[in-house]
Parts: sequence; C-alpha cells; structure tokens
Amino acid sequence: MPGRVGGTFPAEGPAVDKQTVLHRHSLLLASLALALVTFLLFSPLLEAHFVGYDDNMVVTRNPLVQKGLTWEGVRYYWSHMAGGFYAPLTYLSHMLDCQLFGLWAGGHHLTNILLHIATTLLLLLFLVRVTEAPWRSLFVAALFALHPLHVESVAWVAERKDVLSALFFVLTLLAYTHFARRPGWIRYGWVVAALVMGLLSKAMLVTAPFLLLLLDYWPFGRMPLPLAPEEGRWPPPAAQNPRQSWGRLILEKLPLLALCLFFSWLTAQDQPIIDFGRMPLTYRLMNAAIAYGHYTLLTFVPHGLAVFYPLDFKTITMGRALAWGLPVAALTLLALALFRRRPYVTVGWLWFIGMLVPVIGLVQIGAQARADRYTYLPSIGLFIAIAWGLAEAMPARRWARDAILAAVACWLVGLVALSAFQVTTWHDTYTLFRRDYAVTHDNARAARYLGQILAQEGRPEEAIPYYQEALRIVPTLDVARLELADLYGRMGRDRGAAALLLHGMALSPRDTGLEGAFLEACGRLPDPAEREGLLSRACRLRPGGYSLHLAWGRSLLAMGRLPEATKVLQEAAASRPKEPQGWCYLGHALFEVGQERPAAESFEQALTLSPQAPSALAGLAWVLLKARDPALRDPARALHLAREAVRLSGGKDPYAQTVLAAAEGQSTPKGKTHG
Repeated sequence: MPGRVGGTFPAEGPAVDKQTVLHRHSLLLASLALALVTFLLFSPLLEAHFVGYDDNMVVTRNPLVQKGLTWEGVRYYWSHMAGGFYAPLTYLSHMLDCQLFGLWAGGHHLTNILLHIATTLLLLLFLVRVTEAPWRSLFVAALFALHPLHVESVAWVAERKDVLSALFFVLTLLAYTHFARRPGWIRYGWVVAALVMGLLSKAMLVTAPFLLLLLDYWPFGRMPLPLAPEEGRWPPPAAQNPRQSWGRLILEKLPLLALCLFFSWLTAQDQPIIDFGRMPLTYRLMNAAIAYGHYTLLTFVPHGLAVFYPLDFKTITMGRALAWGLPVAALTLLALALFRRRPYVTVGWLWFIGMLVPVIGLVQIGAQARADRYTYLPSIGLFIAIAWGLAEAMPARRWARDAILAAVACWLVGLVALSAFQVTTWHDTYTLFRRDYAVTHDNARAARYLGQILAQEGRPEEAIPYYQEALRIVPTLDVARLELADLYGRMGRDRGAAALLLHGMALSPRDTGLEGAFLEACGRLPDPAEREGLLSRACRLRPGGYSLHLAWGRSLLAMGRLPEATKVLQEAAASRPKEPQGWCYLGHALFEVGQERPAAESFEQALTLSPQAPSALAGLAWVLLKARDPALRDPARALHLAREAVRLSGGKDPYAQTVLAAAEGQSTPKGKTHG
C-alpha cells in the first residue's frame, strides 16, 4: 500500500498478541462500565412523569399515538407533518412505546435511555475503527454519554427525535467507514439508507454531507495529497482508504445533499419561522454569535441550564455579540491554521460549528434564543478536539501529566454530578419550570407554566403572581391572560377577569381570541351598569366587534335604554347582514320601541338566513301575537311559529315556551282572535 505523506503504513496490522487482547478486553469492560454508569445516571427517569411541555402534544393527549401501532397511525404520520416536523419514525417509536407501556412514563423514558446508550457505544465503535485510539475514543464517548448538555435530549420524552436520529447518524458514519475503505454501490446504499432513517427521525442531520466531507480529510485521509496533514497525523486505518479526487469526493455527496435539501424544505413548510421584518438579519447574526459563544462555554463549564431560554431582543446587542463572537472567531481561525499539524482540531471544531448552523438562529424558529438539545450531535466534534488535543499535549514529566489527568478526572466527576442534578429537574413539569424560572431572566413561558400547574393543583393564590409575572414580561401572551381570567372566574372574581381581558384587547386590537372569554366574564357580572360600561369600552376599542356590539346592545336593552340599544344593534346587523343573530336582537329592540313592522321585517330577515332558528321563530311569533297594528297581528301564524320554535329547540328554550303559552292562550277554535 502506498504510504501517506513522508512514510508508509503497513498493509496489515501486526499479529494480535496477548497485550492487544488484554487491551481489547479492557476496552470492552470499560465500555460496559460506561453503559452501566449512563444507565444509573438516567435511572431516576424511570420514576419521572411526562412533562406538560410537548409531551402532551406527542403522547399524553395524542389519541392516535396512544392506540399503539396501528395502520391508521402509520398512514397518518407517513403522510402528515406533526408538531411542525416530518418525523414518521419518531412517531412510530412513540406508538410502539404506547403499545408496550401504555402511559407509564417510565417506559417511554427507558426507550430514550437505551437509545442514548446504544448511540454512545456505536460512537465508541466508530471512533475506535477509524482512529485505533481506544482510550481517546472512550473519553469522547463518555463525554457524549454523561455531559449535562445532553440530559435534555434523553430526559424529555418529546425529544425522542434527538436520540433516535442520533442513532441513525452514527450508523451513517459506520456505513460510510466501510464505503470509504472499499467504495461500491451496495456500501453507498447503506450510507443513504442510514441517513434517510435519520432524516425521517429528525431533520437535524441536514449538514451530514458536509460533515462526511470533513471526515474525508481526517480521520479517513481520502483527500488529495496536497491537502494532507503532516507526516504521522493520519490514524493508521486511513492507510486502507483509497485517496480520491476532489470531483469524486464532492460527486458522491450530491445525492446525500439532495436528500438533505428536500427534508429541509419539507420541515420549513410547517414551522413558525419568524420573518425578517420581525427579526432583521443583523439581530440574527448577533444572536448566532452569542449562541455559539454560550454553547462553547457551556461545553466546558455547564451552568444555568434550562429547557427554555427566552429570546429577548433587549439582550441582543452589538457589545454582547462581539464579546461572545470574537473568541469563537479566534478559535475558528486557530482551528483552520492547525489543519496540517492538528487536523483533529480543525475537523472537530468545524464539526461543532457546522452542525449547529441549522439551529443557530439564522432561520429563527420559535421564541427560544438557544437550546441545550441542539448540542447533542454537534458537541461530538468538540469532544474529539478535546480528547486528541489533551492526549498530544501531555507533558513528558510524570507529575505534570498526573496533575492534568487529575484535573480532567475532577472535571468529569463534576460533569456527572451536574448531569445527575439535571436529571432530577425532569421529574415533573413543576420541578422543570421551577428550575427554569430560577436560572433564566424574564422567562414568561416558565412563569406561565408554573401558574398553570399551581392553578390545576388548587393553589390559585400562589398561581396568580406567576401569571401576572408572565404578562408583565410579555403583555400580549394571550394564552396566559386567558388562563388567568379563567382562574379569576373560578374564584368568583369576574370583575377582575373582565378587566384583565379588556386590557388584553386594548394591547392586541386585531386579536379576536379574547372576546369570547370577555363576554362570558361580563355575562356573570351582577351589576348591569358595570356590565354595560365594560361592553361600551370594549366596543370603542373594537368598533367592528360584531359579538361585542350584540352584547352591548342586549345590555342596553335589558337596562331599558331602548333608543341606544336600537342604534347599537342596527349598526351590528348592518355590519354583518348575513348573520341571523343580529337581526333577531334588532327585532326585539325595534318591537320594544314600538316599531312593530320593522321588528317583524328583522325577524323575517333572520328566518330567511336561518329558517329553523328557534329564536327567530319565537321572536316573530311574539310580534305577530302582540302587535298593536291589526294588519300585522296574526295569532294563527304566531301559534304555528311558536310550536315550531319549541319543537326545533327540543323544548329547552324558555322564551319559546313562553311565547307558545301566550299564543295558545289567545287562540280560538277558528284560529283567529279579534281586537
């Protein structure tokens, strides 16, 4: 076999001696120990609950998933987006869990744990095969398995897509290892198959073709000779990989790139992407620089970890972007400068930077500034740079070497301890968001969840301050406003609920979601004058609010302010001429002010729009029964209409019953009364 730069590698390794066998046995035992430690680390999750943050959407309130493995579920998730993602394999795994465990959360957590352990061991296998550096590979695998940043991906049932796609990602790397050694269509097919399975689990793998191109440089050594590292910088297995031209290396990635672009496009179709009008490119770039800095620091010194880091434009400043971004830029330049002398640093750092690109915020999805789970696969590259860098930087003096190893061991122990703590925060929704609320600033989502949980537990007085804090942070957070208003209603504080919702309507004049709750709260107020005052203010805020004007008109009608009621209801009916309800209320108002014929015409108009509306039938019957104009009175038709109103309402409309009783009282054997 031709040698690499400056030397040759033997075509075959040396004979397997006892020392090699001993090393293999030691690595096997170490691997089993790592798997056991990882399982023990995450074992508290077996007694944890589902969290009310996406777990409900994915499992606990998803009847299709809860049915287990069914053709109905398979067909649906293979043909539909779900939760903004196309991830049919992930949903199949959730259905299988429900088939096996039902809604026992521990079973669902167990699947995540086992997938994480399997990915860890396969990652170790991949690194050992391509580098023949077992202890460095074990160090990388241990960091991947035990790092606190990775707890979120494993502990969150709804993030099954992370651990499942990671498994197929590492299988893609293993398949590519075989392809790089002996290129062929069958081996390439396995690469494509593994990548497709990963993309069907989560589209995070869209940068895989670029990563494989990086790996062609190191550790595979497939790049053209002029770009080769210095002598001895290739791992021994690279000697078995035939060197390829640039054209060949790029050409073999194009089908993979096409797949990734397709899944990227598919995912973008159903994501809440923030447009550039709401978040300009300048802010995206600054936020990306800050996020890269945070991810790098948290890899070495994890602290203040949370499930949701709110995106706060006030904290995205040029000063912060430079403070975080310049060190990242410096590290990038250093990594590029070391591409010949320390190729693992270049590849590892670019792996880390590159795999974060889809989730770094350039295409901003949702209201989070960053997320721990985004580092699940990207951090492998950084771990590789750390492991190989530490190994080659070891000093010759034993005491210095021992000191460094002791420091690294302490760091690992600290990481495991922090991971164990992070696992406990996933015990239930309250514990999770209580931690979020404590370690983040102005986290409206955490405050709202805490309020929701306390309200559900029957602790309203404790819940109210959290809801108020959420609305202080994000005044237009209507979901929190509606939940707080509902809580006020259950506490008998309808005045507070109505005022709260009215304030929300003022803040969001185009949002109609609060109107229904506001009308319900007003309807429960005992004081008609107070109710009318709130409704009049709401109508001034929203001149085109049809339901609000109907309610205001009815309130004025009940208070005997007939001319005002008539005017308001006329405006409402005119604004929605095809809505029968407005014509009914207007008919009542007109009849009360003595405009009998216009009242009858209003009810007739309502019946034209909805011939079987009990309220319109009963209203017209009342006009025909009580009209002072002899030409308009028709008790016989009134009796017929009243009977129809009672029949169509199933006898449950008190007004229709009253009209029918009155009509029957005035009827004669001939069906006609005389004035």
